[in-house]
Amino acid sequence: MNFQGLGQETEPHLEKLIHSNVKHIARTTAEETEEFKQVITYVLITHKKHVLSFRRGRFNRAAQFLRGSLCIGFGGHVTDEDYSLFTGEDFGIRANAVRELTEEIKVDGLDSAIQTEQLHFLGLINDNSTSLGRKHLAVVYQYEVSESDWDKWLEVSKHELSINELRWINTETETVNLVEFEYWSQLCWRTLSPEMVEAQAEFRIFRKKPFQAPHILVVVGGIGSGKSSATDILAEKFGYSKVNSGRVLAKLMGIPAVPTTPRKEFQESAWDFINQESGPEQLADALFAAAVSLGEKRVIVDGIRQQSTLEALRTKAEGALALLYVYATPDLALRLYSQREGLDETEHESVFFDAIGAEVESDVSVMMNDADAVIYNWSGETNYERAISSMANILGLKPIEKD
Repeated sequence: MNFQGLGQETEPHLEKLIHSNVKHIARTTAEETEEFKQVITYVLITHKKHVLSFRRGRFNRAAQFLRGSLCIGFGGHVTDEDYSLFTGEDFGIRANAVRELTEEIKVDGLDSAIQTEQLHFLGLINDNSTSLGRKHLAVVYQYEVSESDWDKWLEVSKHELSINELRWINTETETVNLVEFEYWSQLCWRTLSPEMVEAQAEFRIFRKKPFQAPHILVVVGGIGSGKSSATDILAEKFGYSKVNSGRVLAKLMGIPAVPTTPRKEFQESAWDFINQESGPEQLADALFAAAVSLGEKRVIVDGIRQQSTLEALRTKAEGALALLYVYATPDLALRLYSQREGLDETEHESVFFDAIGAEVESDVSVMMNDADAVIYNWSGETNYERAISSMANILGLKPIEKD
């Protein structure tokens, strides 16, 4: 599949998929490799302006990062039990959607709450940003509850323990905070109901204290997330002096920084360096020395990729370190990366995902858990700068004059 995210003009892709080399294999086998795309269904249940949501349980088979998140997609893996003489036309995909909904939720007073003819194809979700995503392809349906059944659906309840906090969201009277939803649900909200989504850049502050006294601010985020833009805004408007960790590391390794050294080659060299016993300590020493040499009260370090380097730098800073994490969804990060590199998004998608999937990047998402503040970059546009400025003002980072 040559797209990232939710593709709505993909029914031909689905037809091609169904009539290609499709087969049933053991799920345990499929989970061990990225050679196959496992087909799953993802069904949005709606009634006019209402959308049914739930919260994933924390104790289920879902990946760790999905547990506890809000979701608007019901469904699961298409299996051989969905395939029969009557469902062979699409290898049981629509039958799976019906079966999964019946197993996950129940509606009292209806003999058969789910009617196949009320399933409407919306598109395909292809997500190459994670190992889990690369193993799956989601067929997205919308199930529109009929007017005659709406009063019964108002009392919908769960069948499975993994389904929690079932709730109808009224898109006419409510807004949706994307932060609370899993990525695939974010895609559906942004694509199908953009007018009611709070899709502007926003932030969350967990600890103010690290930003108060003179400090080193470490900005962390995935490739294409907008962390370099955040660094530039904080430097230009709030008096931070910049240290680029990529350039510092390049000097330690004795090679030019990206882009003079191709990114893949640089990442491989960086991974070898950081895996030396003294690697994280050496890099932290160099970053701290570069920060101190600037003689400023506020120094920003952009581009640290490993938890070990961050902790070593925190020790050297004797606690005078704040961590800001910049988050962008993979489809937006791909677009921003492509724009920055002057690449065609579709043709160079593999380059981007090879870059974010490199071993040296493996700690980046984990560091979000330790952040003192997080910026959510949903659009990459002007509201991003406004959100950063608002966050800085709340943190007390008034613009300062340099000596």
